[in-house]
Amino acid sequence: MHFNKVTNSILDELISVVGKQFVFSSKEDRKRYGSDETEDFNFPPEVVIIPKDAKEVSEIMKIAFSNSIPVTPIG
Repeated sequence: MHFNKVTNSILDELISVVGKQFVFSSKEDRKRYGSDETEDFNFPPEVVIIPKDAKEVSEIMKIAFSNSIPVTPIG
């Protein structure tokens, strides 16, 4: 399967769903979310989005699916 990158227009769509304060794309933020406590590997995502409810999750997933953007949930 071919995946696409997050473009500025996709980023704008995501911001319209959750608000700019819940979308993180700086190098430092992405690095923070690019690893867990199991090993020293770091795979920064292109963008980090923090939804507040199931409706926002649903809208994010619709945008990702329609643009062939992979999603990795964390919790």
